[in-house]
Amino acid sequence: MCDVCQFAVLLAVIFVLELSAGLAGYLLKDGLQDYLVNRLNVSMSEYSTNTEIAKTIDFTQERLQCCGLEVYDDWQGKIPSGTPGTETYDGNLVIPKSCCVDTCSTLYGNGCLPRVEYVIGRSAVMLASAAVSIALLQLLGVMFACSLGRTIRHTKTERERRRWELRERLLRKDSFYGNTQQ
Repeated sequence: MCDVCQFAVLLAVIFVLELSAGLAGYLLKDGLQDYLVNRLNVSMSEYSTNTEIAKTIDFTQERLQCCGLEVYDDWQGKIPSGTPGTETYDGNLVIPKSCCVDTCSTLYGNGCLPRVEYVIGRSAVMLASAAVSIALLQLLGVMFACSLGRTIRHTKTERERRRWELRERLLRKDSFYGNTQQ
């Protein structure tokens, strides 16, 4: 029975921690845009020097069909001329080829920040839904564990009561027979 109670308490603690993490995520979501802008700016500056960042930015721009942070001009001065995987647009703007629709005569008109925020927002809704579902299941687990503990406690108490009654009956019989034999 003690194990069932410990299980219920641990599930309740996990439930409270998940609830706290969810609330913290909701309250701190406003700082997400500033963080994204900062990280994307830093990443754009490292495009020509870090191949992993270049692959990530290219993948993001191709998948989300976007270019730059807010507009394609955000690439101004971020990439040196002649960097592999880039094109020169409008005579002096060096941009990644992932900004190009088909050829670099047409660029994606939208910036990546709003699209990334949209994807993160949609993902956050799905994650929040999953977290609420899991939390409700855990709460249900806590309720069942407490109910099981109560049932075990009641059964033990009932068993002890029956033992006591049986012992009392046996003692009364013994004392009754003991008195009649004398």
